[in-house]
Amino acid sequence: MLAAGSVAKSPALADDTWAPLSKGWEGYTNERFGTAVEIPRYLFKLVEPPPTNGDGREFKSADGARLWISASYAPSVVTDTFQEYKEWVLEHAELDRVTYKAEGKNWLVLSGPKGSTVVYRKVFEGCGAAHEVHIEYPAQRKALYDQVIARLSKSLGCAMPKR
Repeated sequence: MLAAGSVAKSPALADDTWAPLSKGWEGYTNERFGTAVEIPRYLFKLVEPPPTNGDGREFKSADGARLWISASYAPSVVTDTFQEYKEWVLEHAELDRVTYKAEGKNWLVLSGPKGSTVVYRKVFEGCGAAHEVHIEYPAQRKALYDQVIARLSKSLGCAMPKR
């Protein structure tokens, strides 16, 4: 167990940095892209092995929810501008319907049902990449996940990636 305020790096995953926070949350940083976010580790367990390209991590909860934290250079590969990339994300959302959408100059949030689950995605442009929180959870657990999503979404950001 790590002491409060310490930072750990797994030897096999040098690009993943974890910092314990209070009440079962951990700070996660993927230094390949600079993605930084707070994750409720009391709720989600890490899925192994990690992606070989080092673009983020996947988590699963006991109730079937899944969480992906990832980043990519997709905005500059798929489209010419981040605005066009946001439109592309909406077109490829794979939701039954979009029930919530909000956006700013460098971010997009969308949510909606996908079968018996609810999907929430936030994409944020910064540090030369697109950073994303993507969570799918059972619709009957909405009250719990609304609180989790509020913190995940608020904490999503980036630091300059180490190259």
